[in-house]
Amino acid sequence: MASVCAVFGMMCSLMSLVLNALAIATPHWLHSRSMVPTLNIGLFRHCEVEDNFCGDMERINAMINPSDIAWFRVIQAAFILSVIGSLLSTIMSVFLLTKLFDGVGGYKMTSLINFLTMTSEITVVVLFGLNYVDMFGLDGHTVSLEWSYYVAISACVFLFFALVFHAMEASRAAEIIKNVQHRITGLTTPYTLFVDQEP
Repeated sequence: MASVCAVFGMMCSLMSLVLNALAIATPHWLHSRSMVPTLNIGLFRHCEVEDNFCGDMERINAMINPSDIAWFRVIQAAFILSVIGSLLSTIMSVFLLTKLFDGVGGYKMTSLINFLTMTSEITVVVLFGLNYVDMFGLDGHTVSLEWSYYVAISACVFLFFALVFHAMEASRAAEIIKNVQHRITGLTTPYTLFVDQEP
């Protein structure tokens, strides 16, 4: 039977995956206003509100400061890594709950993946949050953060909880293994009740 920590870890990993998928698929990280056009901008999609047009980032040179395109590409790549890490964490959590993977090593590996994914996502959130005005505030555009950015922050919080729950499960599993090894060692030592008796 799965422990509470393992179940909560899997649920937090799944929530981070869902929230990351929502954040990467939506064009609502920024709202950019000026005379014309008004834009909703995401990491991989943008929408022109007046024209009812949504597209990929093929026209990024017109929307972003040319000196910040490299930073934006780094943010995109790091967020892709975050989504892949959330997916791996969720898959490993399900495998650990169904006993396809077993033991301390699986929970330690899942904790490591959660840590690396959370680090990548914190990098994305911080870089984007600090630089969005410089990146997209061109030609009198006023930019403001939108709900997809906060969804990514929520996914980061769920990754933190998944990391905590999986680390707790790894330490609990390690303690169980030590107790079992101690009991097995106790069963295999010779029984010495009658050692002091004369033959």
